[in-house]
Amino acid sequence: MKATVALLFVFMASEAAAQSAFVEGGISREVKRFSREGDRSAFDGTVNTVWAGAAGFLVSRVSVGIELDLGEESTFQETQTVTVSGRPAEITTSYTSRRRSIAALAGLHSPPDRPVRVGCYVGLSFTAFRRTIASDAPTVVLQEPAEPSVFEERITGPIVGVDAAIRVAPNVAIVPAVRAQGLSLSGDLSGFSLRPSIGARVSF
Repeated sequence: MKATVALLFVFMASEAAAQSAFVEGGISREVKRFSREGDRSAFDGTVNTVWAGAAGFLVSRVSVGIELDLGEESTFQETQTVTVSGRPAEITTSYTSRRRSIAALAGLHSPPDRPVRVGCYVGLSFTAFRRTIASDAPTVVLQEPAEPSVFEERITGPIVGVDAAIRVAPNVAIVPAVRAQGLSLSGDLSGFSLRPSIGARVSF
């Protein structure tokens, strides 16, 4: 019995040491926060995202890879009361935002023979950020129907992250992770995206 357990341990260790690449994917909870002169931004939000990535090991503890992250839209609504033709009327303005990114990452990992393998990452994120502002103000206020204002920006900036690959089979791991990146948009709007996540990794 002891010999069987020892052989199994050696097999799993050798499998881990031989792994040279991995693919992974999962879901995240994205927290977007912006500040503008100290006030809360209408583009703050907390949404779900999905992500997927692939990487290869240059040496046993250093990897390079890419990661795609697709965030859902977040919406904030603000309602104001104005007087129109002597009567009060409510005008609702909707602020919608969405972030989608692809990142190139370099990772430094703990030794491959451990059951929990920690990775620390740094890289460059290429982000498409879309903002939409729409109002339901009546035509008597605006003189003509209002078209939504759409702002699309592409920004490049650093991204950092950490994860822990918890081995559940020789080539399969559950991976809790977190990614963080800054977001600097036009109009002096700057903030960050923080994404704790859970996923699965398959190694080769």
